[in-house]
Amino acid sequence: YFTNNFRNAMISALAGIIVVYFPLFGSLKEKMSALLGCSFGFIFSYSAGLIFSFNKIIIVFILGFVSFIIHYVVLHFELKPPRSFFFIMVCATASSLPHLPISKIAENVGYLTFGTLSTCVIAFVYSLFFQNKIKNKIVDKIKNCLAGQFFVTSYKDSSLNDHQ
Repeated sequence: YFTNNFRNAMISALAGIIVVYFPLFGSLKEKMSALLGCSFGFIFSYSAGLIFSFNKIIIVFILGFVSFIIHYVVLHFELKPPRSFFFIMVCATASSLPHLPISKIAENVGYLTFGTLSTCVIAFVYSLFFQNKIKNKIVDKIKNCLAGQFFVTSYKDSSLNDHQ
């Protein structure tokens, strides 16, 4: 948007998908670590796709290798679904872009990096302001659910004792 170039804005907006990997529970440190780790994975996938996009035969092997690495890392850290889907999608998207001059590869990776960092900042601000409200609502719902379940089970138990 600020560069008056729609293509660069699309590259930055592609990084907004990282929000899907934002954990709902855990401390602020754990949430931001997970999001920054996913940001690094996006940057790695996008860079690999751009660097090897010059040859369509080589990119097939690179995409397979990147998919293997991403899949292994996602299983190791036990990410929740969509797991490795968007990482592989970002690599495939980058590899299918028209071949760029080598000098533009770093610029495009920079745009994606800016997008990931801005997404992390937005998630951080969201965590600071809204996380306590969400926790309180979830805790209240759980308490209400458990209280309702307690009354239902105690009613069933008392009705069983009445018939004996």
